[in-house]
Amino acid sequence: MMLRFALVAGLAWFSSTWLLSTLERWTLYAFDPTSVAPQDAGLSNVTWKEFYTADNMHVVWTASAQPGKPTIIYFHGNAGNLAQRAQRFGYMLDRGYGLVALAYSGSSGSQGTPSQDNMIASAAQLWASIDSYSDPASPKVIYGESIGSAVTLHLIGTQSNVTPAAVILEAPFTNLIEVGSTLYPQLATVIPQVLKDTWDNTVMAPKLTAPLLVIHGTKDALIPQSMGRKIYGLAASAEKNFHSVQGAGHINTWQPTAQRALWRFIDTYGRP
Repeated sequence: MMLRFALVAGLAWFSSTWLLSTLERWTLYAFDPTSVAPQDAGLSNVTWKEFYTADNMHVVWTASAQPGKPTIIYFHGNAGNLAQRAQRFGYMLDRGYGLVALAYSGSSGSQGTPSQDNMIASAAQLWASIDSYSDPASPKVIYGESIGSAVTLHLIGTQSNVTPAAVILEAPFTNLIEVGSTLYPQLATVIPQVLKDTWDNTVMAPKLTAPLLVIHGTKDALIPQSMGRKIYGLAASAEKNFHSVQGAGHINTWQPTAQRALWRFIDTYGRP
């Protein structure tokens, strides 16, 4: 009887471990590797550039800022590719902002396999050479979307040379253990033991001192707004604002009221 129980328990553990490992790749890093030229996405004034880390080539989309305007350093979310953010980028460019959008490993034609370590490393290397991709006189505003908010917080929290003019976090989360346990409560005891990339943003948020805007939908079923509010509360920024998007889920936060709050924030803190 005990042997049979141990066998069943072992199979259940293996199944849970395999399931979570698979879910980590399928859901956390569900990037689209398709390479799309900016012009084919309707962005005629955006340039495709190749950015090389120690082991991989990464795609970067860039556009110059108009005089006196900031450059948006954009870290995208955990699904799709840069082309699927083309409309957002177009709105930014229409306002005269510059753009530097990094495609992580496995996204938009970038090489390699995504992980917490290499995403942070590529973001840090990009920042170290940011003057090669944007006008040095243009203030830098970092925008982190979903998993990109974790990249943003870890970049700022681990690199002393990262001093943006302002930071925008869209749907930030506390850590992946809490996200996973919220989505899959039946696996809550297993998740901390098998999840490799935890992205603990609660440790990094207190290191953020730049002006901060958090945008989060009230109906976000993937990352509850309570997580965004916790990150907001932990941030050490003296000037910060939380914009709650009524009725919005995880992927439709860019509603008119949110856009107005976004442009107002960028125009206020992205000045030379």
